Amino acid sequence: MRIVRTRWKIAYFAITYLASVALVRILAAFALPTAADASINALLSAAMFLGAARAFRGRGEAVIPARPWWRMTARPKASLMLAIVLIAVTVALLIPRSGIADGISAVQVANAIVGAIFAALFFTSWVRLRRNRPPGWQAPMSAEWRPAPRQRAPR
Repeated sequence: MRIVRTRWKIAYFAITYLASVALVRILAAFALPTAADASINALLSAAMFLGAARAFRGRGEAVIPARPWWRMTARPKASLMLAIVLIAVTVALLIPRSGIADGISAVQVANAIVGAIFAALFFTSWVRLRRNRPPGWQAPMSAEWRPAPRQRAPR
């Protein structure tokens, strides 16, 4: 299954997030140790990102063949933006929620590790996509995003 449209990509993240929250709450009812809860949460987050990287396709990207292992997005700019967002989220996850005296929970650390790993993967994808453009990739035409220049009056 390949997901190309933006609304289905958003629906993918919404559904997988809700499913992970439901699963964590169900498992919390069994009173698992904190380390097990953190591990399950981190694995669910990793599965969500890996599923997205393998299933999502960009405009003009081939749908049928599998992506190379290092390629996380269709375009270099998307990889860079996602790497930056994941770094910001990872740093935000390490900020204690209830105060500095309480410290950082195991779930926060596990999610921060997963975020850092995927930020590194997105950054690697950005570097490699910039270095060797995928087959069929073309730079956007300037006419697509810039108005035509105005004619100057003759002197």
